Amino acid sequence: MIVSYITVPWTEYELVPVGVYEAEIIEVEEVDSPFRENEQLFQLHFRLNYQNSQGEPVVMKRLISEKLNAKSKLFELVGAIDGKKPSKESYPGGINDSSLLGKKCKIVIRHTDSQTGNTWAKIDSFLPLDKKDKTREENI
Repeated sequence: MIVSYITVPWTEYELVPVGVYEAEIIEVEEVDSPFRENEQLFQLHFRLNYQNSQGEPVVMKRLISEKLNAKSKLFELVGAIDGKKPSKESYPGGINDSSLLGKKCKIVIRHTDSQTGNTWAKIDSFLPLDKKDKTREENI
């Protein structure tokens, strides 16, 4: 019997500073909810306009419910992307997860402390890009 071992080096968790960042959705996954049985969530991967100490863009993830209503994070996100509140008229068939790919908005990062005393950066909310940001994006 051959036994192999993998050595995992220590790495440092780089805390993204509290603030507002432009971000692009680069991946959308449907995952099982860790909180409720038989519930699916979107796990969104955002690439921030912030670089870590190695000069690489930071990617952060956020779980959001697949519910689209005025109280949901998905509603807030789509409103931030479009710059206006989503409506049944603007999205008569609902939101398709693939339609979120490549979309940009601003995200608000805040810090939260775990029960073990660790501090984590968390995507707290979504904001629309400024009009000048959208103009710049259209000209790229």
